[in-house]
Amino acid sequence: MPSRDHGRASSRPDGTAAPDVSPGSLGRLVDRLGTDLDRPVVLYDPAMNVLAFSAHSSHDVDANRSAAILSRRTQPRALELVHEAGVHRAHAPVVVPSDAGLADRIGMPVRHGGALLGYLVCVAEPGDLPVTDRYRSIVVEAAADLGLLLHAGDLQRRARRAATAATVRDLLGDDPAIRGDAAGRLLRQGMPASSAGHLVLTFSGLPPGADPGHSSLLELEVLLDRATGTVASSAVGAVIGGAAVLVMPVAPDHRRTVQRLADQLPDEVRLGIGAPRTDLGHVAGSAREAALALSGAWHDPARHGRIAQWRDLGADQLLLRLPLDRMGPADLPEPVRLLLAAPNGLELARTAESYLDHGGDAQATARAISIHRSTLYYRLDRIAALIGVDVRDGSVRHELHTGLRVATLCGLRPVAG
Repeated sequence: MPSRDHGRASSRPDGTAAPDVSPGSLGRLVDRLGTDLDRPVVLYDPAMNVLAFSAHSSHDVDANRSAAILSRRTQPRALELVHEAGVHRAHAPVVVPSDAGLADRIGMPVRHGGALLGYLVCVAEPGDLPVTDRYRSIVVEAAADLGLLLHAGDLQRRARRAATAATVRDLLGDDPAIRGDAAGRLLRQGMPASSAGHLVLTFSGLPPGADPGHSSLLELEVLLDRATGTVASSAVGAVIGGAAVLVMPVAPDHRRTVQRLADQLPDEVRLGIGAPRTDLGHVAGSAREAALALSGAWHDPARHGRIAQWRDLGADQLLLRLPLDRMGPADLPEPVRLLLAAPNGLELARTAESYLDHGGDAQATARAISIHRSTLYYRLDRIAALIGVDVRDGSVRHELHTGLRVATLCGLRPVAG
């Protein structure tokens, strides 16, 4: 059977035809395949998200295909059916039996270099089964071209991501001249300007100081790629030091964007957000703040939550700069050590901190920690007896308050997450 031209251009060194990798070429190849088969054809990625689809022909388009095209993804059952039919293991078109009431499909894996890159799927019409030699030849050839095209596109995306990540690292580095040059490159490449400035958001699924390991870094790359491809499409990012770092313009719906991003990330991932900078070349300061905010989200999630903002850290903006990973009980003020070492010390420490947080207001403190005021006064007397000083003394309050915060941030005083 003569070879069919599925949108190929003669550009290989050996004189054979090479796939056209220009924008829209996926759609052209799939559309040509649909014309050759006289069937509607859909190209999916390995997770059954729609990559391209042929124009509608004279054949009816069932509800499942229409829904997939409109939403760009299929129902989870579709992937189950493809796997049950063994399409991912096949090297030729395979019949995919559908659930009752729906037409069967014919599926063909799309590969390059042995890697599964997607699936070609079309509705099986009367007379298509068993699959004819002509049908098989057309689909196998188209799948090979699409595999090469998808592989080329993947290489291009990886190269662009690597170049962007290098520019982000320059932007957040120590050299002001290099930072300014990187900012100019990003703006010329389409980074949106914003009158409200730009800020840095960083996220990680591991606490500060933990060794991320190769698999964790790869997972961060995947999460970062997903974030910049969806809810944070105007951002650029890189994985730096075990955390994903996003530089993004401050838009009117910025808060909603951050929340959508957090909702998209796994529950164990925590986020830190720096303050905006009006000059993109100065956003490295926001990156340092975001890293400290992320540290706060890990060290005290009860206070700072899963998404910690630099501007909300209060005195922790200073305390988080301490070498917390090298501090131990001996580094705490004596009143704090005595309090934490006592029976019911954690409960008394929580009471003391709440009392100090509320400026010594007994009524507000009792309400905040849900106890009676008489219970509060009893605990305050116990605290004074344990530490041997009067908590009404201003200098004692300062020492106790700061010491309790440092104990929490060092992990020496467990708190609820």
